[in-house]
Amino acid sequence: MRQLIATAAVITGLLAGGGVIAATQIAPTSAAAASACSYSGSHNMIQNGSRGAAVQHAQCILNKYAGHGEVAIDGDFGPITRNAVIAFQRARGLEADGIIGPHTWSALHQTADAGGDNDPPAWGSGITRDAMLQRAKSWLNRNIRYSQSAKHDGYRTDCSGYVSMALDLRANPITTDLATATYTHRLGSMNELRPGDLVIDATGSNTTRHVVIFNGWTDTSHTAYQALEMSGSAGTVEAGIRTYGLGADHYDPYRPNKLVD
Repeated sequence: MRQLIATAAVITGLLAGGGVIAATQIAPTSAAAASACSYSGSHNMIQNGSRGAAVQHAQCILNKYAGHGEVAIDGDFGPITRNAVIAFQRARGLEADGIIGPHTWSALHQTADAGGDNDPPAWGSGITRDAMLQRAKSWLNRNIRYSQSAKHDGYRTDCSGYVSMALDLRANPITTDLATATYTHRLGSMNELRPGDLVIDATGSNTTRHVVIFNGWTDTSHTAYQALEMSGSAGTVEAGIRTYGLGADHYDPYRPNKLVD
């Protein structure tokens, strides 16, 4: 497999005050040259607001080879492209800053050269918060009974299966899986939660672990929040006021990787 050969070209020029300005550029490579995303131009650092052929090249790889079909190949690096880049970076253990620099270019090229992901993200392509919450509410008032073995619409009818359905995941991860970098990243505090985020207790056994979908604070002091959950105690999906994670318990706040803000 061809590997990205990154070289730094230092571009110098005299400023009005006699100083020197330097910039780092990624040298063009043959990576993805035989693919549908063939490109022979420079691979400079690109980010939100960037435009041009290099952006279009990155968007093409994200769209056609990295499982991010929601990315338009239009040469305009906007929020949707940035979210896809962040998801791509997280899935490959890179710094998830939404900026395509040397390491992300290398990973993109390796993905394209391989003809696509050998192990595509288990969470599939992105989903908006609104769409995720609409999916979650679709199980309300349908008498879908709690079970750790039964399935409905292809998903287990337990707390983690319910969240997997809401996120339109490709898999049926259990609660402990949902708390890993494959599917989510932990937030710094409960105050950072936004509708569609998760509150997870990943400790203990399958009878004590739990996950709920955060759906907004009940007050400005953040003393409680609205949640959607499938629980064994209720026996079905319900919406209610919860305080998990706000006291001395094992619940923590997480943001699903596939959410498109």
